[in-house]
Amino acid sequence: DNTFIAMELVRGQNLRDWSGQPHSWRTILDVYVQAGEGLAAADGAGLLDPQAQAVMDALAELEPKPIEILEPEQARRQPTPADAVKRVLEQAGLEAGPEPIADVDEIEIPTTAGSILARVYNPAPAGAALPLIVYVHGGGWVIADVDTYDASARALANRVGSVVVSLEYRRAPEYPFPAGHDDVLDATRWLVQHAAELGADPAR
Repeated sequence: DNTFIAMELVRGQNLRDWSGQPHSWRTILDVYVQAGEGLAAADGAGLLDPQAQAVMDALAELEPKPIEILEPEQARRQPTPADAVKRVLEQAGLEAGPEPIADVDEIEIPTTAGSILARVYNPAPAGAALPLIVYVHGGGWVIADVDTYDASARALANRVGSVVVSLEYRRAPEYPFPAGHDDVLDATRWLVQHAAELGADPAR
């Protein structure tokens, strides 16, 4: 999940455009998963291109702790690959701000348990109704939020040409399973019924 954030970070820019290596991000994910005790900066397999290695080095410098030893609130404050990419971009003198999009709005969606916040991204609010994507951010239903995945949602909306609605579902352990899943199901049903109000086509 975090690797996708890094891929489509800030300005929604996929860094393969910068590095010229479209397959490097899968390798980053492999290294990330295999580093059981934190992220090692070294790439023992020698598979990463220099730009990808720069991201791994930057993340190691941020000193993230192994997530399995942390309490949920601590894990939610940990640096991510997205933070590392921002660091590399800034050090290279490149723009690290959010990707522009025509319209971003926040709404409340009613659920059986109350309501949840949702962020709506519309790349062409003045045009014809667009397809609708319900975006359920990563984090294992425990960490991350709509802000963590803001860059991914922006990039997805702009590149696919769809209205993207990112859901701030309830997270465990404060709200145990199936609370988050219920929120997503309720929100999806509501969005289909109210898609036209958001500039989206409920049939798409």
